[in-house]
Amino acid sequence: MHIRHAMRLAAILLALALTTTSAFAADASGTATITGGSLSVSTTAGSLTFSTTLNGTDASLTSSTAPTFRVVDARGTGAGWNVAFTCTNLSTGGATPKTLNVSNLTFQPASGTVTVIDGSSGAAAPTETGAAATALDATTGFKVLSAPVDGGMGTYDYTPLGSKFTLSVPAETYAGSYTCTLTATVSSGP
Repeated sequence: MHIRHAMRLAAILLALALTTTSAFAADASGTATITGGSLSVSTTAGSLTFSTTLNGTDASLTSSTAPTFRVVDARGTGAGWNVAFTCTNLSTGGATPKTLNVSNLTFQPASGTVTVIDGSSGAAAPTETGAAATALDATTGFKVLSAPVDGGMGTYDYTPLGSKFTLSVPAETYAGSYTCTLTATVSSGP
């Protein structure tokens, strides 16, 4: 009986050995080409809003709102970047416009909100410069936000705190609806 079982086992093992195929492996390489995009800033929502009633004395107004700026760094360089503000004079427009010089408008980049849409947070995220309140002008950019080297890659929304924009209105200001254009410019480097 043992011989019969031994022969059956030998026959099964022989059948398995003859039907088993060998496995072979082959390697293939892969390549990912990642091309850098651009560095940009845009306005997504909001504006500056000041309001007062003239009373014969100088007034200092703070904005009740502020615009939100979206910065996109798709360059893939890790060079960092910064945002600077410039602004035009405030004007009533029309045939005989009344103006307020832009130097009457100051901003202190503190207490604003930086929202990470896609990108780095923590030490690699952009931050406000924390500079003292500074008068805006039409030509020299005032740096308000900065992303460090190896940081700021991705998409970020920056909403400055409206109350950090202050408009000085002299007592001799003409009544009217004044407008200006606040421009955010993004440049490479922190």
